[in-house]
Amino acid sequence: MPVSEARRALQLEADKKVSEFLRAYVERTPGAAGLGATAQVRFYKKRPKGFSRVPIQVVDSLITSKEYRSRTNKQIVAGIQARFPSFHVEEGYLDRPLPKYLLREIQGMLGRNETPLDLKTYNTLSKIKKGLTGQALRRKANRSVSVTVTFTPEAVVIGDRPYKIFTSDKGYKRIAVGDQKLRVDVLEALLGKPS
Repeated sequence: MPVSEARRALQLEADKKVSEFLRAYVERTPGAAGLGATAQVRFYKKRPKGFSRVPIQVVDSLITSKEYRSRTNKQIVAGIQARFPSFHVEEGYLDRPLPKYLLREIQGMLGRNETPLDLKTYNTLSKIKKGLTGQALRRKANRSVSVTVTFTPEAVVIGDRPYKIFTSDKGYKRIAVGDQKLRVDVLEALLGKPS
C-alpha cells in the first residue's frame, strides 16, 4: 500500500525531531563525545483487535468447509475486509509467508484433523488452501498411485522404468509415453512444490 503524503510528512517531521533529540542527547551525555547516533521512525496503521488470529480462522474454515476452499483468494480477502472495514487488508494477504508462531499452531490444527502438510513448503494461506483442496480430492479418488520419479540428464525414471529424454524440434526436453510426447519441465513442475 503506498504511503500517503500526510503519513510521509509525519515521518519526515518525526525523523527530524528524533535527530535533534539524539544530537542534544549526545552533546549533554558524559562519555558520548565523538559518537553519532541515528534512529528512524516508522508510522504504520495499527492492526485491529483480533486481526492477528485471522490466519488461524482461515485455516479452520479451509479444513472444515468445502465451500470455503472453493472460494477464490480474492473472495476470502473480501470476507476478511468486511470483518475489519476500518483496516486495509492487502489483496495479496493470502500469499504472504506466515510467521513461525502461527505455523506451529496451524501444524497442530492440521495434525488433529488428519490433514498433515509440510508447512516449510505450504507456508502461506494460499498454499495451505491448495494443499487442503488436493488432500480433499485425493480422499475421494477411486484410483491412487504412489511412485518415485527421478530426473537425470538422460532419462526420467518412473518407479524402475526409465524413459529416455530427447529434444524436440522446438528445443523442449521430452519423454515418449505411448503416442504422447511429454515435456520434462512440465512434468517436473507438476510433481514439484506448490506455486
